[in-house]
Amino acid sequence: MKFWIAYFFNLIVIVVGVNQEVTLRFRNESDEYISIHWVDPRTQATALIKGDIEPGLTFNFNSYLTHSFEVWQLPNPDSGLCGGEEKADEQSCKINYFQVTEAPEQGFVIKKGIEIETIKPTDEDTDEKKNSLLKGIDLRIVEDPINTLTQCKERATKLLQKIDGDEEMMKKN
Repeated sequence: MKFWIAYFFNLIVIVVGVNQEVTLRFRNESDEYISIHWVDPRTQATALIKGDIEPGLTFNFNSYLTHSFEVWQLPNPDSGLCGGEEKADEQSCKINYFQVTEAPEQGFVIKKGIEIETIKPTDEDTDEKKNSLLKGIDLRIVEDPINTLTQCKERATKLLQKIDGDEEMMKKN
């Protein structure tokens, strides 16, 4: 009887954990172009979540505890090579794996050779993003404030739609 109670308790913990949403934060510190793919736990089939991730790019998306992912190294669009390999094909490009293990937020840094380091995101990461966005605004070139605000609103709307689209794709998976 104790076995069945423990079994059902573990099952409840797993089900509750699977439904716990997690914000994933990424920073591609490698010199590689990469893509991220969700791994279906039943079939091990993969589904593209985000592709064409350039070196130096930071991005976020939402997932759930226990989800597993693959990071695929992609050929450099200029050279057609993967990480200095002599030829670019599926065998020369590397793949690495990670799993979502912490809630409500977990961070990953992709390093050279598609090595994945798990980090604890901090408020400094968010502040760094805000500061880089603010540095990108040059108020000296503002000639028409209304036109500038309209353009800013259009850019923000497009970015929010893209973010919402990425989140919807994650929820479907």
